[in-house]
Amino acid sequence: MPAALTAPASLADVYPSPRVHLLNPGDVVVANAGDRLDTLLGSCVAVTLVDPRGTVGAMCHIVHANDSDPRRPPDPHHARCALQAMADGLLARGIVPRLCLARIYGGANMFPNQYRGTFDGLHVGMRNVARVLELLDGGGIRVIEQSVGGTGYRKLSWQVGPAAPVCTVVDPEPQA
Repeated sequence: MPAALTAPASLADVYPSPRVHLLNPGDVVVANAGDRLDTLLGSCVAVTLVDPRGTVGAMCHIVHANDSDPRRPPDPHHARCALQAMADGLLARGIVPRLCLARIYGGANMFPNQYRGTFDGLHVGMRNVARVLELLDGGGIRVIEQSVGGTGYRKLSWQVGPAAPVCTVVDPEPQA
């Protein structure tokens, strides 16, 4: 005989409180609508992906543009691995990554007086941005917003859903 159905004690039993996730370099989080994802960026790049209905989203904090060592386990500090981890997490929830909308943040030149670029003319931050754009384009994922470059830190806070994250640029103090 089936057990009797009982009503939940409160709405909190049906709709759990939103969770807050602080992403550090190399972190990847897939979360539900209403959850908050926060990170602080310099030359690193954060990517957010959200499904068209705004019910599930993902964020990663990328440190390196280059691919990780194939002889080691995948490392989400690297762009390709981080984006793959996001895609895998979204697919596990029934979300097709190429149908998601992407936003990109970060990629600043944190040491403009000391570091002007490399052989390709890009500083570390813009190399990260270029690689992320290349990988997203290759995956057929549309980028709808970017706040990249410059010389300031970025504080990023996103309540998962259709709205854009709040991105605050903190410019460095002028140097004498």
